[in-house]
Amino acid sequence: MLKKENKGQYLKMSLAAIGKDLASFDSEVLIFIIDEKVKSLYQEDLNKKVFAKLRKKKIVIFICKQGEEAKSFAEYERACEYILSQGIHRHAHLVAIGGGATSDFAGFVAATLLRGISWSIIPTTLLAMVDASIGGKTALNSRSGKNLLGRYHFPRQIYVDTNFLKTLTKSDLDSGYGEIIKYAMLSRKIFDFIISKSGKNRFNELITLCAQHKLKVVEKDPLEISLRKSLNLGHTIGHALEKAMKLSHGEAVFWGMVAIDKLFQNQVMTDTLLLLAKDLGTDWAISPWERADFDLSALLLLIDKDKKRQGEESIDYISFKTIGQMRVCSIGLQKFVKKLYVLQGSER
Repeated sequence: MLKKENKGQYLKMSLAAIGKDLASFDSEVLIFIIDEKVKSLYQEDLNKKVFAKLRKKKIVIFICKQGEEAKSFAEYERACEYILSQGIHRHAHLVAIGGGATSDFAGFVAATLLRGISWSIIPTTLLAMVDASIGGKTALNSRSGKNLLGRYHFPRQIYVDTNFLKTLTKSDLDSGYGEIIKYAMLSRKIFDFIISKSGKNRFNELITLCAQHKLKVVEKDPLEISLRKSLNLGHTIGHALEKAMKLSHGEAVFWGMVAIDKLFQNQVMTDTLLLLAKDLGTDWAISPWERADFDLSALLLLIDKDKKRQGEESIDYISFKTIGQMRVCSIGLQKFVKKLYVLQGSER
């Protein structure tokens, strides 16, 4: 059991134990927002191990679209109108079941329904277990970019059952590995654990190490004033790559780190990043900027809208010349844009 920011707990337990714990909640109304793919894979397990234990509760279930498709204005309106039509009140408790996009979406619903109700998360993807479910960030996407509407709303519980990982595709697992590589760059302990021969065989321990790191950072800096900004390593360029190149979040963050290393650090960490990716079994051999469909103009438009901009003229990125030592750097936006032209082998 890991404490999180004095407002909740990170709990590793079976789905049946999760159902039992939810039954002990003092709220008589439980709202479930479930990813449609998770519902199709786990409907029987959820019925037997969770909902069967909640017969004394009023249950409201909303099935949301899969992944990032859920984080739209239309889906948000559909969810809120349906849930409100069920006669809920401010003492209701919401439970998100799905990956990081589902918890982003469901958390935003919880944060805004009736000016805010409590909520918990059952993450079902590797990325969500090690990163997205932790820290209270909730969000919707807009046409201008990813996660540009949101607020902090800390969950009461984060329930982790690693049995969900058994049905993930390789692409989904690789996306989680992208965030794990980020944590390896942030923590010498996690880095050494991965490159040790036993690291990948002790998968549950690796998940816990990453979660512990983020929980400690969030406890010290819950609203991302200083230390928590280090968790944005790879994200300044990564979010833009994710949308422009249709990459998974984890792969985009990985290449975002490689890009920062290439543009600002003379590639001092690129070999290390590629080694970690290989040790974790990813197949990320070709960088996005080496692909024929690389669209620098689309990337530039997205970066211009990024929430890490610090005004009209500057943007933040995280440098990482050595493992475990990060630095928040601010650079003029035009200078940053000029640097990006190096990715496609041209100068501006």
